[in-house]
Amino acid sequence: MQSPIASLGTPGLWLSLVLAWVAMTACGDDTNLVGDQLNGGANQGGGGQAGSGGSGGYVCDGYPSSCVALCEGGLCECYCESGGSGGAAGSENGGAAQGGTGGVCSDIPLTSCNWCNGDPLFDSNGCLAGWICQNGIDPCQGADCLSESDCQSDEICASDFLCWPADGTVLDVAQYAEAIAAPCTTDPCLPASIGAIINAGETYYLLVNGHRITSVSDWADWTGDYVPADGDQVIASGRVIYHADLLGQKYLDLELSAVSAAW
Repeated sequence: MQSPIASLGTPGLWLSLVLAWVAMTACGDDTNLVGDQLNGGANQGGGGQAGSGGSGGYVCDGYPSSCVALCEGGLCECYCESGGSGGAAGSENGGAAQGGTGGVCSDIPLTSCNWCNGDPLFDSNGCLAGWICQNGIDPCQGADCLSESDCQSDEICASDFLCWPADGTVLDVAQYAEAIAAPCTTDPCLPASIGAIINAGETYYLLVNGHRITSVSDWADWTGDYVPADGDQVIASGRVIYHADLLGQKYLDLELSAVSAAW
């Protein structure tokens, strides 16, 4: 009589069947493996910290390309270089980024003094020089207001804790320009022409009911009796708001409250 084992075939075939069973047990279900890959597992290798001259990611958003993030204890500050470009930030797979060349700017103000969330200002080397609050003060030198007693006699303490001229700013015998190159507020800079008031060599970009003047039709919701034409000499008043463009250069907006012909 033939044995049960012999009925399964040759020893080589028997060994092949056993090995195949072991392989299936060890590997598991292919469907589950594919599903795990689609769902994504936890990233075991975190991104490397930026080098001492490298790009700092979101910490330096809006800053020149020479600026880098320096991190310690989980807190990061954006610093700028005065010569040389930054290296790339660490990859998601781990590893520290190689730093760029060039000297780190000196006397960088602390971001903690920017209590008014003002726009950053940069010097000619692209180094952070400070910030500017919307009312024009340096937050590292000035303080917020809690009441009118903290402001000048002709100012009010507004809800943003900034002192503002009570009656706004009056620009006498200014000129209206229908199409002035707009400040760079997008990356990349987009060419645009907007309405502005020019007074004593300073340009004040107009805000009428919260929007820019890009064409004559933008005056449609203006409630005043007078709408200036290009080149008109005017007297304009409103709140002057200080900003900095993406290059860190100051520019001024004028929230228009009144405008009339100068004569």
